[in-house]
Amino acid sequence: MTVFRALNPRNLLLVICMILLVLIGFKGFYIVKKIDDYNQAEQLYANKQWIEAEAAYDKAHRNRWIHYKEQQLTARLTELAPIAEIRSTLERIRLEAVHAAEELDFSSYKEIVHELQQFRAAYMGQGHPFEQEYIKISEQLQVSPIIIKGWNDFRGHFTQQMADNLENKQYEEESFRGYLMSIPDMIYGSSEKKTAAITEQLKAYDERKLAQLGAAGNTDTLLQASLAMCNSYQVLQFEAPWVRQKTDDIIAELLSKAADQVDYAMYIHLAKQYEQHLTSLQVSESAVKTAIDRQIQQWLKQGGRLVQAGEYEDAITLYKSLAAYTDTSELLKQAQLEQMASDPIRLLQRLDHSVSYEHVMGGKNRFGGKLYAAGISNGEQLVVAVWNGKEHVKRYLSDQIPASTLKLQLEPKLGSDSSPALIIESASTSRTSKVTAYQLHSDGLRQLLQFEGDRYEIVNSDHIKVYHPEGSRDEKAVADYKLKGGQFEFAGYEERILDIEPAELTSHLGAKVRMKVNIVQLNEQMSLAEVAEGHYIGVVGKQPQSTGLITVVGQMNQYTDIRLDDAIIVVPVFEVESIE
Repeated sequence: MTVFRALNPRNLLLVICMILLVLIGFKGFYIVKKIDDYNQAEQLYANKQWIEAEAAYDKAHRNRWIHYKEQQLTARLTELAPIAEIRSTLERIRLEAVHAAEELDFSSYKEIVHELQQFRAAYMGQGHPFEQEYIKISEQLQVSPIIIKGWNDFRGHFTQQMADNLENKQYEEESFRGYLMSIPDMIYGSSEKKTAAITEQLKAYDERKLAQLGAAGNTDTLLQASLAMCNSYQVLQFEAPWVRQKTDDIIAELLSKAADQVDYAMYIHLAKQYEQHLTSLQVSESAVKTAIDRQIQQWLKQGGRLVQAGEYEDAITLYKSLAAYTDTSELLKQAQLEQMASDPIRLLQRLDHSVSYEHVMGGKNRFGGKLYAAGISNGEQLVVAVWNGKEHVKRYLSDQIPASTLKLQLEPKLGSDSSPALIIESASTSRTSKVTAYQLHSDGLRQLLQFEGDRYEIVNSDHIKVYHPEGSRDEKAVADYKLKGGQFEFAGYEERILDIEPAELTSHLGAKVRMKVNIVQLNEQMSLAEVAEGHYIGVVGKQPQSTGLITVVGQMNQYTDIRLDDAIIVVPVFEVESIE
């Protein structure tokens, strides 16, 4: 009852009046406030304090207690709208960047930073009237420090991710390679410093990872991981030579271990895996590939040495092992053939075990057969046995040969590739040896040549020189034998060339001589060689190409007059046949 009595019309009116007075007071306050804010904004505007002016204009504009200078306010706010946009956009980007960094959302962070860079580019360096205001607002909001901190946080996160991968030996997530490269250069200090830091970091990670995979013994996984790394860096256009180098080092070590243990199967397995790896990389050569080829060649050579040493079974085993990597079929056949041909006398004695042979030799793929053997039977006859590997052994006999045979040898320079000459050197009573050569034809052995001399030289398949031959008293005589009608016949003695001094030339008129002369003047018709001071030789025929000492072969047949230093002198003329 007391309350209702208090709320009588008079009291209610009084309350309403008091409320109105309060509202009027509020309104009055805000009216004054709006006017003051506007005036302050105008003063700030006049002072070109655009950021503070925009805030003051905005504050006055939001004061709706009175309509005051609304048109001017709207015009000013429109003019200063870029400042409001700068502030609101940077505030939003700042918050989004902090959130993305906290969530470790690198892709979103990159997009936010990219948006910031594009937004900033519109104001910075373009002569924009509010460029300085952009810088000031950015500094107030600490945008750059926050962005830099975010980049560094991601950098630290990726570093930890690499450490965790290596610690746990789990490598499923490796996106950090591209992410690290996406971090701006300025976070590292410069492009060079960034490249150096990332290179050091990724190199350490990759090498340790490859080492872990190599130590695990699974080369398939190792090579797959190496290939994936190479492909990843190729996409990123980043040079990472350590990947191939470390991979090669590990494979080389494994190959070396297999080679040391003479584990052909393991070595070949690794070699084939590595070659496939190179194919995947589209690489044809590498140091490891060279080492593999060298090792295979060494083993192949070892097989050849085993064959030469008569250890045929070991050679055959080796060739069969290497067949998984390279074609050794021919080498294997040859080893097996050599095994059969290792003792040529057996091939000779297949015809008659009672006959004894000396100077036995043999081989393969000659005389129309896979195997052949040759020897001197009873010191008086050359016997050649040829076997094609299928039919019976064919035997060929020579006529009576000189006694006291010293040597029997094959001479591929005479005859033909398939049927080279067989040369018998026998003792001679007057010369170093007596030489008899035979060539095998389909109808038997035919004598190709016979001579006695101190030594001989095969010039070519049609020409033989015999030094100090039987029948000549001249120790320097050289006889020529030429092939004619299937046999070598004596074709005469070689013309001798005398070695003289240039000063002796006039004493050997018309003789072929060899001498060393000093050419002092070149001329197409006749060059000059100086013998002594004031004494010269005219050189015609084959002309030298430069001055200085040369050796010439030819002869002198005449003299001639020449003009030299305004004087006429007589010089011998030397016709040059050749220059040595």
